[in-house]
Amino acid sequence: MSFEGKVVIVTGASSGIGAATALEFAKLNASLVLVDRDDKGLLVTKSKCIEAGSPDVLDLVVELRDLDQVKGIVKQTISHFGKLSVLCNVAGVLKSKRLENETPEGYSELFDINTRHVFFLTQAAMPYLESNKGCIVNVSSINSSGQFPRSLAYSMTKSAIDQLTKTLAIEYASRGVRVNAVNPGETSTNLVLNNYNQDPSKVKEHYNKCSDQLPMKSVCMPEDIANAIVFLASGKARMITGQCLKVDGAESMCNNN
Repeated sequence: MSFEGKVVIVTGASSGIGAATALEFAKLNASLVLVDRDDKGLLVTKSKCIEAGSPDVLDLVVELRDLDQVKGIVKQTISHFGKLSVLCNVAGVLKSKRLENETPEGYSELFDINTRHVFFLTQAAMPYLESNKGCIVNVSSINSSGQFPRSLAYSMTKSAIDQLTKTLAIEYASRGVRVNAVNPGETSTNLVLNNYNQDPSKVKEHYNKCSDQLPMKSVCMPEDIANAIVFLASGKARMITGQCLKVDGAESMCNNN
C-alpha cells in the first residue's frame, strides 16, 4: 500500500487520532496538510511525519470555529500542492454533561467543532476531490448510534457525522468520490484527559473501569483508529463507501447504560 503522489489533509493533527493518522500516511509516502489550533503540537507531528517518509508536509494553524479559516485550508492546500486526494476529518471535542447542565455556549462549541466545520470543509474540498477521484474519511463515534448518559449533545454531533457520511456517499458515488467514517469506541487520547480537566488520576481510573467492562479488556489506542482510516482511504477499499466502521473492541455490543 502506498500513497506516493497523494495529498492528504488531516485535521486534529497535533495529537491523538489525528497525529497517529498523519504518521501512518507519512509512512506510506503521502504528502500531508496538518491542521490544528495547537501550533506546538503540529510542529511535533510534522517533524515525526517528515522523519517517517512524507515528502512534503504543510502545517496550518487554524481555529475551526472560524469558517473563513476553515475554507482557507483548502485554498492553501491547492496553492501549495495543486491537488487534493484525501480529506480526513478527525478534529473534535468531547464534553460530557447531562441535559440540565448543558449551556448554549457548550452546545454551540460542540456543534461548531464536531459538525459545522466538517460540513463546510468538506464543501470546500469536494470539487478538488471530485476532479481527482479522491475520498473522505470522517471520524465519528460509537456514540452516534448508541445511548450514552451524560453525552447527549456530543452524541448528537456524531449522529450528524454519520448522516453526512452516508448521504454524501450516495450523492458522489457516481462522481468517483468515496465517503466513509470510522466510529471509535473508548480511545486513549487527550480528549478524555481534557474531559477530566487534565486530572491524570481520574483518567487512569476511567480507563481502568472501561477496560474491566470491555470484552477485549482494553481501550483502543490512536493507532488502532488510524489504521482503519488509512485502509478506508486506500485503493484496497475501492468498493467501500457510505460505511461507518466501528473500531471499538466490541464495546458497542455491550450494555452501555
